Amino acid sequence: MVVAVCLLLLAPSAHADWNAGEAAKWIQLPDLETTGIDINGTGPFILADDFECTETGYITGIHLWSSWRSDILPANGPDQVAFILSIHEDIPAEQSPTGYSMPGAVLWWRQFGPGDFTVRPFAEGIEEGWMTPPDNYGFPGDTVCWQYNFRVPIDGAFLQEGSPDQPRVYWLDVQARPLEPGPEWGWK
Repeated sequence: MVVAVCLLLLAPSAHADWNAGEAAKWIQLPDLETTGIDINGTGPFILADDFECTETGYITGIHLWSSWRSDILPANGPDQVAFILSIHEDIPAEQSPTGYSMPGAVLWWRQFGPGDFTVRPFAEGIEEGWMTPPDNYGFPGDTVCWQYNFRVPIDGAFLQEGSPDQPRVYWLDVQARPLEPGPEWGWK
């Protein structure tokens, strides 16, 4: 199942943690209202979101907004999780067997473990829904939005291509693997 969710891809000049006002290549801030939903991205689920590139450059930072189902974190904190992030080519709707655009071939991937990323509370005291694919929805699902910040060294970064006249679409895939059984991570 492919789900539209939020991501941020940063230029190489970005700071250690993304903050509003920082230069970004692509941003979709999370819906923090009661209409917001976290989609379970805990393995075996893999979630994906597409983004349009209108400027060629390296992706050196990826920022995700997420929550933990029922606010149940891993025992030693929200950083006790491994992530697999990958960038894929786009299969346009007219070429897709589903009739919708979807991720194609893997162009880049990387696994991030504790210490390879930073995490901070982004918003607290919120009420949002939680969905485990394909259709298990519950409300409220969580009350805290977490921001995960992934830095990619330039020598291991993905070079996205595109221009305003010839934009190119890519997909970011995300899977979370908590280091202990039980907690479930959801991508907004």
